[in-house]
Amino acid sequence: MIRAITHIHTNYSYDSRLPAPRLLQALQADLVGLALVADHDSFQGAIDLAAEVRRTGAALLVPLAAEIATEFGDVVVVLPDGVAAPEVKAIKKWADLRNAIRQLGGRIWLPHPFQHHREVETLAAEADVIEVFNARCTPENNAAAQELCRRFGKIPAYGADAHSLVECFRTVVEYPPAATAIEILSQAPRCLSQGLTPHRAIVWSQLVKGFKQRRPKLVVMTLLAWLPHPRKKH
Repeated sequence: MIRAITHIHTNYSYDSRLPAPRLLQALQADLVGLALVADHDSFQGAIDLAAEVRRTGAALLVPLAAEIATEFGDVVVVLPDGVAAPEVKAIKKWADLRNAIRQLGGRIWLPHPFQHHREVETLAAEADVIEVFNARCTPENNAAAQELCRRFGKIPAYGADAHSLVECFRTVVEYPPAATAIEILSQAPRCLSQGLTPHRAIVWSQLVKGFKQRRPKLVVMTLLAWLPHPRKKH
C-alpha cells in the first residue's frame, strides 16, 4: 500500500508559504509515498516538489496538478506523467478545463463541493473523483459530499487541504499500488486518519493571503476576529 497525502498547497498559492524542500523533508520523515500538490491556479508547486524529488533521489510520487478557479468554483486537475502543464488562463472556464483535461488524459477532482461552488451537480457528473472529506469543511458539508459521491458513483477522496506542515499529517490515506501516480489516484483509498484543520491554521492562512495579496484590511479583520475581546463590565 502507498501512504499518501492529497490536496496540499505550497508557496505558489496565495494563502500558503510552504516551500518544496521543507515539505519534502516532512513527507519523507512520515514515510509518505505520494503527495498531491494542487496550488491555486498554478502547477508550479507540483513542478517544484517533483524537481526536489529528482534532485534528492527521494522515493515520492508527485503528479502534475493544480486547483483551478472556474466560474463554478475550484476544480483540481491531475495530469499523467510526461504531459506538459496547460496554460492556466486557457482553462479558467469550466467547459475549457473539462475539454482540455480530457484531451490530455487527466483526471478531474472536485474538492469541497459544498464550499464556494455552484452548479455542483454539473461538476459532480463530470468529475472522476469527489472529496468526501476536506479538513477545512464542516462535518455537515463533508456528509453532503459523501452522499454526492455515492449518488454519482464517483471515486472518493480525503483532502488535507493543507496550507502548512501542521495541517498535512492530520488527514492521511493509503492507496493500492499501481504503475503511475494518476492510476493510483484513480482508485478508492483507505482513510488512515481524518482530522479537521485547527482554527489557528485557518487564521494563519488568511493572514498569509492578506499579506501576499497586499490586502491590509483582510489582515486587520482576520486579527480582530481571532483576538479575544475584553469582556464588558456591567
